[in-house]
Amino acid sequence: MTTSIRTVAVLGALALPLAAQAQDISVYGGVTATSNYVFRSVTFSDDNPAIQPYLEVESHGFYAGVWGSNVDFGAGDKEDYEVDVYVGYRGETASGFSYDINYTRFYFNDSGDCCGEIYLTLGMPVTDALSASTEFAYDAPASNLAGGLRMSYDVSDRISVSGLYGYDEAPSHHYWDAGVSYALNDQAALDLRYLDTSGTDAIIAVALSYDLTIFSR
Repeated sequence: MTTSIRTVAVLGALALPLAAQAQDISVYGGVTATSNYVFRSVTFSDDNPAIQPYLEVESHGFYAGVWGSNVDFGAGDKEDYEVDVYVGYRGETASGFSYDINYTRFYFNDSGDCCGEIYLTLGMPVTDALSASTEFAYDAPASNLAGGLRMSYDVSDRISVSGLYGYDEAPSHHYWDAGVSYALNDQAALDLRYLDTSGTDAIIAVALSYDLTIFSR
């Protein structure tokens, strides 16, 4: 589910430049190779590697896209991959306050149309290097709410450290993560992260992401 990758924004799979909103239309794409597909600090790949491509179209802050990943929920489960389809709107004020609201629908190869969530992310710079954001996800039919607070600090132009603490109502658990991201260049980034919950074993995951602008005018 893409939220987790958005939540761990340094993975970069869906973290696209807000400056592109000045363009009439832009198309982005990319892929993340991760040692473990983790959603709210719970493995969705049975602690195995995952490949997660995406494609997104944006115009004046409005965007729509598709994201995918292989999945593994353990012995006896028939799910092999997940595809998420989403639409939303995002922007940033002159003061640096950022906002992003979207709706994402989750599909799996065996169970089909699983469910959907409304996401809201709000961010604000604290200092030139330190920023804070809060994020919420709500599944209306299930009356399930999840949310968390993330802090991020830019050590340099290439290195940043970040951490998240959150809570998910179903299944009820607290979750958190902490890690460091290194920008290899303008398009590729490497992330090392420790993730844990109040009910599962801790996970250490490493991910390499590559994002590019396919078309912009």
